[in-house]
Formats: sequence, C-alpha cells, structure tokens
Amino acid sequence: MCVRLFGGWDFEDDDALRRDFVVVCCSKGGPMGSDLVAATEEGRSPEFWLCIMRPKQDQFNWLG
Repeated sequence: MCVRLFGGWDFEDDDALRRDFVVVCCSKGGPMGSDLVAATEEGRSPEFWLCIMRPKQDQFNWLG
C-alpha cells in the first residue's frame, strides 16, 4: 500500500476524481516534506489531501 500526503492552496473537488491525481496534487501543491509557498490571500489556510493506493496485483491477498 502506498500512502501519500499533499498540501496546497488551489485544490478543487474534481481533482480527486482524476486519473492523474498525484500529478495534479504535485502541480497545485506539494508532497509531504516539501515547502509550501505563501498563500496568495492573507488568512487563508492550506488544504491537505491524502492519497492511499493499493498495487494492482496484491502479493498479499489477505482475504483469500
């Protein structure tokens, strides 16, 4: 399982449905550990998105 956290200012709800979700999150923000640029509007809070992916072929099929 791959878990990634992204932070940014300009995420849109539809971004979560895109096949290139990770690319969009990196272009509109940054992955955990990177520096966020300052907000364009004073007093604005960043958004954080979590991406959890399972490999297509799971080597460890726990459900049998």
